[in-house]
Amino acid sequence: PEWSAWMGTRSDRTVCILCAVLFALTVIVLYAPILLTALLSVVPQNFGILQWPQTGPEAYLTLFSNADLMQSLGDSIKVALGASVIASIAAVLLALYIDSQAAMGRKFIESLVYLPFIMPSIITGLSLLLYFSAMSVPLNLLTVATGHSVFVLAIVYRLVSVRLGNLPR
Repeated sequence: PEWSAWMGTRSDRTVCILCAVLFALTVIVLYAPILLTALLSVVPQNFGILQWPQTGPEAYLTLFSNADLMQSLGDSIKVALGASVIASIAAVLLALYIDSQAAMGRKFIESLVYLPFIMPSIITGLSLLLYFSAMSVPLNLLTVATGHSVFVLAIVYRLVSVRLGNLPR
């Protein structure tokens, strides 16, 4: 079809063009800092002057050859995967329990699950640290993953409970 037939009136085309311009500006504003940072991370600077002829991945090679940094990256991945698995299992079990007819304390359990979103995260983190310390639990990656799973639990629980509610009975 012809452009004018597809877009309708002139005001429709104007609105469409303005929306496209707004979208393009939004994408530029969101992604330009990321692209600029990535570009400048491979271009060395000397007193604020970019040294374009010396562009290369040396900074990244040095970064990835740091054993402590790679250990920390591995630990972060382990915590992320552990927190996701713990939160997913707990959320599915809680959602199935809350959805059952015999569930007692629905509002209380949901309030407990959503509590980390209500409280500032620093308070939740400090509370978990005090709890683990009071119970003489050794602080390690498992306790860090458990703490992170508390934050992820509310999100996963909400997703699972909404999907569970949409299933035919």
